Amino acid sequence: DKVELDEETAVDLLKVADEYSVRSLKGFCERFLVEKVSRKNIINFANFAEQYAANELRSGVVEALFFLKNSIPESEISNLPKSILEDVLIRKF
Repeated sequence: DKVELDEETAVDLLKVADEYSVRSLKGFCERFLVEKVSRKNIINFANFAEQYAANELRSGVVEALFFLKNSIPESEISNLPKSILEDVLIRKF
């Protein structure tokens, strides 16, 4: 039997993996979520990555933000963690 993984389940699994220090599961969930980063969820994913020290997801978010930054309203940009904004700005130069 196959189990279908969606974004919500991956987020929940990542939280549990973080809490119980299951690195392989956390990494799997991060890589899955990186593939799902979109204009619609990037702010939430950025905050989530910061909250749970999800470094692979964080890197994916920074990469996506670099390309999507012009399509995200300033009002939403202000909701990003400052450290992620700094990384996007550093990457620009």
